[in-house]
Amino acid sequence: MLIHRRPLGIGFALAAALFIASLVAAQEPAKEGIRWLRDLDEAMRLSHADGRPVIAYFTFNACHWCRKLEEDTYSDSSVIEMSRAFHWVKVNRDDTPEIPPQFNVSAYPSLITLGDKRERVHRFSGYMLPEPFREKLTDALRRYDLYKAGQEWDVPEPRAAQICDAPDVTIETFKAPSEEVPAGFAFIGDATWIAHMGRLFECDAQGKAHRTFPLDGSVLDICTDGQRLYAMTGGWTAGQPIYVIDPSTGETVRTIYTEANKANRSHGAKGIEFIDGRLYILEGMGGVIREVDPDTGEILSSIQTKERWITGLAFDGKHFITGGRDRLFFIDRAGATVSSTPVNYPLRSVGWRPGGEGRGLVFVMEQPIFDFDAQHQQIRLWPKETLVYQLRFDSK
Repeated sequence: MLIHRRPLGIGFALAAALFIASLVAAQEPAKEGIRWLRDLDEAMRLSHADGRPVIAYFTFNACHWCRKLEEDTYSDSSVIEMSRAFHWVKVNRDDTPEIPPQFNVSAYPSLITLGDKRERVHRFSGYMLPEPFREKLTDALRRYDLYKAGQEWDVPEPRAAQICDAPDVTIETFKAPSEEVPAGFAFIGDATWIAHMGRLFECDAQGKAHRTFPLDGSVLDICTDGQRLYAMTGGWTAGQPIYVIDPSTGETVRTIYTEANKANRSHGAKGIEFIDGRLYILEGMGGVIREVDPDTGEILSSIQTKERWITGLAFDGKHFITGGRDRLFFIDRAGATVSSTPVNYPLRSVGWRPGGEGRGLVFVMEQPIFDFDAQHQQIRLWPKETLVYQLRFDSK
C-alpha cells in the first residue's frame, strides 16, 4: 500500500494529531462484535504503538465457510471478549488480490497472527466453533508472548513414538515408495498396489516398487475387483470420474461418471472399496458410504455411519475399515461402529489383506501434517519419512 506524505508546511503537532485521528478512524466503531480495521498497514501501525498482535483474517466474497465462521463464531460473546487482545484486519481477496500471495494463503478462511515484521507467529485455517476457536486464540497469544520475549515460539508438539499403543496390535513397517501424499492401497495376488498423489506403484510385500505409472493427481484412494484397479478422485462428489485402470499397463481403460453428482460442487470423496460386484465410496466429512453400480455409476443406496471426518476405506469381509484423526474404525454394513482402535497419528489411507485368522492385516499410512515457517513458506512437519504400517490384531 502506498503511504502518501503530507506537505512539509504542516506543523509537527498538527501532523501528529492527524495521524492519531487517522488511526482511530481506521477502526470501525462498534459497541459489540469484533472491531475490524480497514487495512493491514493500519493494523501494523497500531500494533507497533500498543504492543497488541495483529490477526489477519483472509476471506473472499463467495467463501461459504468464511460466512459460517462469521455467523457462528465471530458473533460469540466469549470470542468477542478475547478478540480485544488483538488488532483484527479483514483481508478480502476480491478487494486486495495482491495480499494473499504475500502470505502464501490459498485456503479460506485463514487467520494469521503476525509479528513486528509480518512474520508468521501463529496460523490456522478452516471453520470451527467458538470453543476450539478460543483455544486457537489462546495459543496465538502464548506464542506471541514468546516471540516478543525473543524466545522460540514455534516448537512442535511432541510426537508419539509409534502409531498405535493398543496391546493387541502388532506393528510392522516398511518405507513407502514415495514421499508424496498417500492415496490408497489395493492387493492383487502377491502384488501390493500403493498410490500416492500423482503416482501408482506395484510393490512386493516389503514395499519395494517393481513398476510405477503416472496417476491423476486428484486421486485420493484406489481399490480392485481382483483384475482392474479403480481410482477415485476427491471430486467424485462433484461429478468427477472414477478411473478404471489396467494394472498390466497402467492405462485407463474407461471412466465411470455419476451423473447425479454433477449438480454438486463439493469435493468430499475420501475412500473407495469393491465388494460383491459393487463399488462403495466414502464421503468422509459426513461419514456416508455410497453403494455405486460400477457399470453405470448410479448410486444404489447410502449407508449413514456415526463417524465424521473419516478417510480411506477397506473391507475385511464383515466390516468397513476407515481412519480418523485419532482412531481406526470398524463399521458394519448397516453403518454401526462395531469397534475402534486408538491411533497416535492421523490416518489417510487404509487397506486390508487376508492373513491368518480374524481381520488379517490392516495397512495404513498417515495423513501428512503441513505448516508454515516464519516467512510463510509451507513445510511438512510430520512424518519425517513416509512409512506403511502393517497392523495385525492379535486378539481378533
